[in-house]
Amino acid sequence: MAATSPPMTSVAAAALVLTPSPALNRISFPFSRRHCRSAAPPPRWRPTRCRGKPGVTEVVAEKETSPDGEEEEVRGRGWFMVDEIGMDILTIALPAVLALAANPITALVDTAFVGHVGSTELAAVGVSISIFNLVCKLLNVPLLNVTTSFVAEQQAVEAAERNEISIPQEKASEQRRFLPAVSTSLALAAGIGLMEMVALILGSGTLMDIDSAMRVPAEQFLTLRAYGAPPVIVALAAQGAFRGFMDTKTPLFAVGVGNLVNALLDAIFIFPLGLGVSGAALATVTSEYLTAFILLWKLNNKIVLLSWNIIGGDVVRYLKSGALLIARTIAVVLTFTLSTSLAAREGSVPMAGYEICLQVWLTISLLNDALALAGQALLASEYAKGNYKKARVVLYRVLQIGGITGVALATILFLGFGYLSLLFTDDPAVLDVAQTGVWFVTVSQPINAVAFVADGLYYGVSDFAFAAYSTLFAGAVSSAVLLVAAPKFGLGGIWAGLALFMSLRAIAGLWRLGSKDHKDTQHEQESYGPIVSGGPISSKDRAGVGGRAAEAQPSRKNIRKERLRPEGDDDEGIKGFGIGIGEGKMPCLNVSTNVNLDGVDTSAVLADASKTVATIIGKPEAYVMVVLKGSVPMAFGGTQEPAAYGELVSIGGLNPDVNKKLSAGIASILESKLSIPKGRFYLKFYDSKRSDFGWNGTTF
Repeated sequence: MAATSPPMTSVAAAALVLTPSPALNRISFPFSRRHCRSAAPPPRWRPTRCRGKPGVTEVVAEKETSPDGEEEEVRGRGWFMVDEIGMDILTIALPAVLALAANPITALVDTAFVGHVGSTELAAVGVSISIFNLVCKLLNVPLLNVTTSFVAEQQAVEAAERNEISIPQEKASEQRRFLPAVSTSLALAAGIGLMEMVALILGSGTLMDIDSAMRVPAEQFLTLRAYGAPPVIVALAAQGAFRGFMDTKTPLFAVGVGNLVNALLDAIFIFPLGLGVSGAALATVTSEYLTAFILLWKLNNKIVLLSWNIIGGDVVRYLKSGALLIARTIAVVLTFTLSTSLAAREGSVPMAGYEICLQVWLTISLLNDALALAGQALLASEYAKGNYKKARVVLYRVLQIGGITGVALATILFLGFGYLSLLFTDDPAVLDVAQTGVWFVTVSQPINAVAFVADGLYYGVSDFAFAAYSTLFAGAVSSAVLLVAAPKFGLGGIWAGLALFMSLRAIAGLWRLGSKDHKDTQHEQESYGPIVSGGPISSKDRAGVGGRAAEAQPSRKNIRKERLRPEGDDDEGIKGFGIGIGEGKMPCLNVSTNVNLDGVDTSAVLADASKTVATIIGKPEAYVMVVLKGSVPMAFGGTQEPAAYGELVSIGGLNPDVNKKLSAGIASILESKLSIPKGRFYLKFYDSKRSDFGWNGTTF
């Protein structure tokens, strides 16, 4: 019993949960009787689901640390210090940089081979690739980012539950697990990929409405290339899953093999077989299917890929979050499309110089994207586990590394941009124009780093709404500036508009990360844990009850006010600050004892708890909820039988004998002390994969 139900102490009154130090047995709070008008039973307990915000979990007592020491640890002192978190970030980011470069490299290889076929074919392939990327990017990138966050969250929660029930890591690693986020993502990817394929095939003629010699080869390339849409997005979904596991090496291996095969097939299909642009398209599509196959094969060794459990809330959550990121992607694409169209109006030479600067800028941004990815995966994992202090250190460290990287890139580009631009052209006029954009390319690098990293941190805490709205706002303001400045100042006005776009995103990111809405990462759960209430809470109740609870602690148990954090939780599981009792909700006493049922008279604890809550709320029909942390069984009981008792839940892995003893012990207490018939009492179990619910326990 001791192995599966570790000692815990936790007492809360009137819908409050307080986790005191082990020496404390129980705490009661005096509350106004006006909150106790209804005797309706509380809502039935449900296992916490991964919703982007961590549920309330067991809080282990810690030694108090000095404020200076905490702040020093939080800020991650030493901008150049290479600590464990810094190494984790770099370990994720460095392989990710190469994997992110896969798509540009694939396009570059196709362009290089087709360029030897003819200029018309080269131009046709360029247009086709642009259209394919535009259509796919709108849906593929949002799914990739959402998958990374959701998988990281569920992975962290699943690992925490596995540790809680003492499953050895070696044994767990040998088992294929089920994570709904992975199956849902792959199912959505397959569906979206098929829709993209059909749209591109049927619409290739319309999309390629070009009255020139380019039309036939462009339409031919795009039609064949469309068959690669499903494996592209499925591979991205799989990459998102691996990123959620903080594994960027496996995707790097898969895309590396795919690019190598693409280059080999290009050389065979285009020239020896004489297939031309069709050969280039077939080579690319074949390599994309191979990449997707490798990723799915590797992922299948860890995860159950397909399950009927993908139907439900996970799909809705993906669609909501994905829609927000689609809006964000549209804002980015439209802003850069507008800048390109305005540059094209300046003439061919200014347009060529602008394109050189833009391509250098986009290529360098891959480094910032990789840092954002690392921050997203680490922050999502720590946040889901409730490790707020470590999440805060991750936040600071990613911003620090991003700032250093941005300054370093700016310096390198400022000194070497002239040599780098020679790789694109040797036309003196174009080079002169490109040199005018060097300030934008270099000075914007630190700003870009902050903006990209902030995006990753939004995603890490599933703050997709702010990421979308802030980017839409920045895009609208910047587009207005572009429309006004470009006609007057030419490329200088365009650079100013793009610099403003990135600056607004960076400012919004820094503001958001320091705003009240994200202060929850700065409230580490100390020894006494959070005070929590479920259900709708009015601001008046928050202030009144939260204030009285905080005042009661120093006077009764010498608990400092600053060690208490009021926190509300509404019906949708959305957390906010404040505490209170919702109108029409009958308060109950939530007791987590520091004893097991093994040889201990738990009935005394239950009886005393019932008297305590009856005294607090002044009602003889008071009832209590008993919680034994570790195996997490729950029971409702009281001097008056509630309409429903809620579930008694155990998270997999309990010894059957322990289950039986636990069930019999609680059932006897409810019957003998509270006159609750055994027939009204039951146990409900679900396994550690959170996949299957079933009546596996002893039912009385």
